Amino acid sequence: IQRLRDELPGYHVVDESPLPIAVFIRGNGGPREAPILYDDAVLKGREVIVGMMAGQAMLKGAELYVPGILASTKSLNPGDLVAVSIGLPTDPEKNHYGVSRMAVMEPHVPLDDERFPHRRSLCIGIGEILLERQQMTKSSSGMAMVMRKRLNDLPALPQEFMQGLIMHQAFPSLLAACVLAPAPGSMVLDMCASPGGKTTALAQLMENRGRIYAIDRTNSKVIKIEELARTMGSEIIVALKGDASSTLYNAKKSPGEGPSVTKIEAQKSEKALVREERRRLNRIRHGHDHVEGRPANVASDGF
Repeated sequence: IQRLRDELPGYHVVDESPLPIAVFIRGNGGPREAPILYDDAVLKGREVIVGMMAGQAMLKGAELYVPGILASTKSLNPGDLVAVSIGLPTDPEKNHYGVSRMAVMEPHVPLDDERFPHRRSLCIGIGEILLERQQMTKSSSGMAMVMRKRLNDLPALPQEFMQGLIMHQAFPSLLAACVLAPAPGSMVLDMCASPGGKTTALAQLMENRGRIYAIDRTNSKVIKIEELARTMGSEIIVALKGDASSTLYNAKKSPGEGPSVTKIEAQKSEKALVREERRRLNRIRHGHDHVEGRPANVASDGF
């Protein structure tokens, strides 16, 4: 905790945590309604609406990258200040939004516009544009905007920050793991696991004893789970490729074991195994073959 305070001056690192595996950092500021920002004459009606996933990351301190833009006013230029709000899907079950990506908004769109549900209470701050709008529409990557004023200011922690000791994570993810509260030696099936934040939190609660089968749908997501498990020293996680809505497994029990997961393990892609072996050989070649020995039950593992 003291190291966090030294590394993050100006932020309140809480002494006592309601969750046993978390250290909490309180942001500066608090929730406010959108008109406070939209009334600012400097903005001149300019606005960027971001997708829900991008908005969640920005609430944790991230900046905005091109893929996260849902809609914006036209004629945006580098240096322009814009209001930033989060767009929610109009059809949550299908994850459909009321507009297509990079839709053009007219200035001063009413806050109750039905294309953007609950927008009045989802404004998260003021940002400065880095790219022309035309560049954003033609690109699929790159930083599009930096936040200049956040309604709830949290530190954006780089990936390497205290790596292997902590993971910057939202409260609901940790809460889910703590509500389940698996005992050491348990067998757990995480059916939507990437990038592995909840999964590694479960491993810590289990004191690195037992087995966690972590499923997600693509090779890249499986690799993210495996990499985070190594970084956090979680040795009981088996990352598997599969669709949790249709994956089958054999429920017959082996002597002294829980359910057999032979069929689940068989779905682990050959490509993921090849990539993992290549990474392992690279670690040996560069003298980093002992990463896997880090302990998982570090008290400050998470926020």
